[in-house]
Amino acid sequence: MKAGRKKRKRAPKQYQVDAFDVRHRFAANPLQCVATPSARLILRDLEFPYRHWHKTQADAQGGARFWDDLSQYLEKEFRSKNLARRFADLLVGYLLVTENETSGRALRPLRPLIGSAPTSRPQRRESLQLLLTRAMADDLTRVWKKRKVACEFLIPQIWSAIGITVKPSSILRTERRSRRRTMGTN
Repeated sequence: MKAGRKKRKRAPKQYQVDAFDVRHRFAANPLQCVATPSARLILRDLEFPYRHWHKTQADAQGGARFWDDLSQYLEKEFRSKNLARRFADLLVGYLLVTENETSGRALRPLRPLIGSAPTSRPQRRESLQLLLTRAMADDLTRVWKKRKVACEFLIPQIWSAIGITVKPSSILRTERRSRRRTMGTN
C-alpha cells in the first residue's frame, strides 16, 4: 500500500429479506424476529383470506390491510396501541409459520422448529403457540398486574382473533409450567 493512502472499508453486503426468511426466523425465535424492523415490515404487508374478529363477512370487506385491521381490533379490546401492535405482529408471524403460505422458494418443513402442541408431559422444545402465549402473558402482566386475568380471559380473546380456540382453564397452568421450565426451576 502506498504511503498516504487509506484502505477503504467495504460496506457489508445487504441481502434482501423475504417472507420465507421471516417465516424461518419467526419459527426459530419469534420474539427476536418481531424486534427486527425489516421483519416487522414484511409481517405487516402479509394478507390472509379471513378475519375472524369480524362478526360478518361484510365487516371484513373494509379494504384495510390484514395487519392494520387486526391491530385496530386489538387496540379497541386492550386500549393499548403498543400492545396491539406487538400482539398483531406475533399473531401474523404465527399464521405465516403455521400456514406455509410463502411463495418463491421451496418450502422446508418447520416442524422441528415449531414443536408439537402442548401436552401434560414435559417436552424438549416449547411449541410456538406456548412460547407466544408466555410472551403475551408477560406483556399483559406488566400492564394489568394480574397473571390470572391475563391467562384466563385476555389471552383466549387474543388467540380467538385469528380463529384459534384455547381453553382458558389450562392456559395459566401451562404458562406457569413453561415459565418454570425455561427459568430452570421446578
